[in-house]
Amino acid sequence: MIDFRLVHPFECLSVLLAGLLVTSCAPRLAIDIQNDGALDLTVSGELSERANQAFQNAAGGAAPLETLDTKECTRRLEAAGFTSVSTISTSARSLRFTARHLSPNTLFGQIYTVSLDQKKAEMKLDRQSLSQIIALMGSETMDYLDLLMAPALTGEILTQEEYTDQLASFWGNNLAMEMSTSNLILTLACPEPVQSTRIEPSGTVETTGKTARFSIPLSAILIMDQPLRLSVQW
Repeated sequence: MIDFRLVHPFECLSVLLAGLLVTSCAPRLAIDIQNDGALDLTVSGELSERANQAFQNAAGGAAPLETLDTKECTRRLEAAGFTSVSTISTSARSLRFTARHLSPNTLFGQIYTVSLDQKKAEMKLDRQSLSQIIALMGSETMDYLDLLMAPALTGEILTQEEYTDQLASFWGNNLAMEMSTSNLILTLACPEPVQSTRIEPSGTVETTGKTARFSIPLSAILIMDQPLRLSVQW
């Protein structure tokens, strides 16, 4: 399975992921690779009360997940080629849904590719593909993302320390530190036991049987000074 959305699902999940940057809870994206190459996707996450309130105050409106149009998210997922989209369930601070894609190699700019012959799945995300994904989002989502002041979206070139200082000037030191140390959890369940994995330029990976669990610093995604690459071989 996988814990982070890398194509059109970002369009629905961006508000959730933005909010989760200010909490110790990690957003989770789970991908289960089927024997025929199809993928089953599960996305879940929960905002802390502090994160929820912080974004609500900063945006001057409703709490992030209260603005999420679940029917529209379902429609967009289906338009992107996902089938079996479950009812997207939300509460004031949590979100979860599942979906299936039969031809994942056709997903947005081939961010995700899988080869059954080579028994390998790969992902690549850079500033260009991230900007293309962000361009699909609505204005309300962009309002929340603007609060992150992400160099990957503004075009700035900042170090981790410089970005943390920039966040602190807006959010304060405590929230800035939480935002800069949060991780995205991406889990890949393969058809056979995992033989090898790779992630660069930052992040860690643990393997157990058929599963590879990647922990990716969200700051690396928001800074994106280098493309994010990961792969798993089974």
